[in-house]
Amino acid sequence: MADRLPPVKREDLTSTEQPSFDSLASLAGNLFGSPESSPFIYKRPDGAFVGPFPLFLAAPEAGEHTMAHFGKLATIPGLPADAKEVAILTVGAHYQAAYELYAHTNVAIKKVGMERGLVEAVARGEKPEGMNEGCEVAFETARYLVAKPGPLPGEMWERGGLMDSRRGSEEREFFHVIKILLQ
Repeated sequence: MADRLPPVKREDLTSTEQPSFDSLASLAGNLFGSPESSPFIYKRPDGAFVGPFPLFLAAPEAGEHTMAHFGKLATIPGLPADAKEVAILTVGAHYQAAYELYAHTNVAIKKVGMERGLVEAVARGEKPEGMNEGCEVAFETARYLVAKPGPLPGEMWERGGLMDSRRGSEEREFFHVIKILLQ
């Protein structure tokens, strides 16, 4: 997996850029755990950010807001952790988002406890057998949203009772944000 932007170390930034690095480091630590305990690498041993973080530092205000938004999306109630990971992996597979697939394959297996074969199939864009109802709905919803413009059909929205109608707009936002960020 090649970096589009090179890894960024704090000491390579100006004194006006370093607070953004610190803010992103704090947000990443809160979301993913320390670099030593995270299920995936977001910071090298020398402290340099990898993956999307150099991009976030290239546009620090937008990067900090994006990471804060990720944090809010991660706490949407009613969408189980395994379904969230299936949605993220489905969209990542569609857009061939290498880092997203790497990171969330590891989150799904190591943190959420999902079965490796199922996770790897979803990361390839395949719908595996044996998914629970929530994961199936997440897979089909995410796949539909990346493939077709416009709103989600009502029958998909209603299917399975995964998405509580009172909280539906937050859950729909989750799928749309994943789609937008990976395009």
